[in-house]
Amino acid sequence: MKSADVGGQFLAHILNGLALALFFGPALYANLEGAAHVNANVLRRTIKLVGAMSVISFFLGIVFFVLAIPASVMMVQALGPYADQIESGRGDVAEVQKVVQDALAKNPTPFILLLGGFGLVWLFLTSRLYLCAPASIAEDRVATFETWRWTQGNLLRISATRLLLLGPIFIAVNVGAFAAAGLIEPIEDTGAKGAAALALAYFSALINLIAYSSCEAALSAYLYRGLKPPA
Repeated sequence: MKSADVGGQFLAHILNGLALALFFGPALYANLEGAAHVNANVLRRTIKLVGAMSVISFFLGIVFFVLAIPASVMMVQALGPYADQIESGRGDVAEVQKVVQDALAKNPTPFILLLGGFGLVWLFLTSRLYLCAPASIAEDRVATFETWRWTQGNLLRISATRLLLLGPIFIAVNVGAFAAAGLIEPIEDTGAKGAAALALAYFSALINLIAYSSCEAALSAYLYRGLKPPA
């Protein structure tokens, strides 16, 4: 992958994170203080939210970087029988992807274990730190790891609630995007197809931002009010 592509993806993640914060901050404030009380303070508190999200994202990045080491060893072992094919296809991303897809189809267990393991770690950590965002907005400060103890003893309940409430919304949005992508595929004109795909990507991101993030803001505000220890 070219360095320009990596830089573009990194910039896209930064912009997506900022867009999420700019929507999520006011949504949280409205759930915590009431929509009628939304005012200029929202921007200042949203900046605190961005700070908290940055700290937690950096922490998660370190955790998954460390986990990626044993995961890479497991992947190498799983792809061992296909080493010659991968080597011969070096430089051809499409060819390497095809080899990996074949390996996944023939022996999916290692890949499922890796995906499930990473998913559980992500769910555990984000559930224990789930009150960082509402605390940053409600208390007008960068709240991070001090909220860890607030969720002690409630990990399973928080995780299950997130999965039951937010999971169907996430699936519905992505299934809709996948179905729409199928409608775009038959378009023969390259320019029209590219424009349609770009429009679909932005529309899907907007729907996900509004539907998913609105529900998550309401849930995290509710849990903050119930789990924050008394002053």
